Amino acid sequence: MTRNCRSFVRARKYITVPLSPEEEHFPLAYSMVIHQSIQMFERFLRSIYAPQTVYCIHVDRKSPSQFHAAVRAIASCIHNVFVAAKLEWVTYAGWSRVQADLNCMKELLESPVPWRYFINVCGQDFPLKTNRQIVCSLRALNGFNVIESDPAPVFKKVTAFLSAGPLFIQVYSILPPSIISLSLPPPVLHSCLLQRGNGRVTPL
Repeated sequence: MTRNCRSFVRARKYITVPLSPEEEHFPLAYSMVIHQSIQMFERFLRSIYAPQTVYCIHVDRKSPSQFHAAVRAIASCIHNVFVAAKLEWVTYAGWSRVQADLNCMKELLESPVPWRYFINVCGQDFPLKTNRQIVCSLRALNGFNVIESDPAPVFKKVTAFLSAGPLFIQVYSILPPSIISLSLPPPVLHSCLLQRGNGRVTPL
């Protein structure tokens, strides 16, 4: 279907011009971390697509080659959509999931698009608001961010930094507190307090 990009964009009804002055002058940046279902990815992309916004797609390195090829074919048809140059072997709830977003963030910062806010999503998300509603909500923040953050309970997750190298041990709530109460090295340098938050920076 992407062999003819013009037909693909027209058939899938992608928006080709900004729908309002507010949206035109308030471009956004998206990081999309995906690993399966090309149909779901394409529908999601189309639902949040705006021609003034820029989209970085991170495809899990362990996804099938056919999926990688299909994502790249779609991205090649849309000028402001690109696949991240560096792809991670993503582990759910692990650091590689964060690194995937960081890889996209680095490239988005180098983009010529003067985007105002960054939003990270995954392939199983779907928007509840229109792009204009999202823009209006973000504009009201006046440059500030709202980021969920609170101390992580020790019985739910323990993160320890090992002196042997940048290796992290994650112990989840499936283990009883008696097992978690181990003698571990200091968690991080500089007495930083570890916090937990939402996996998404800006909710849709």
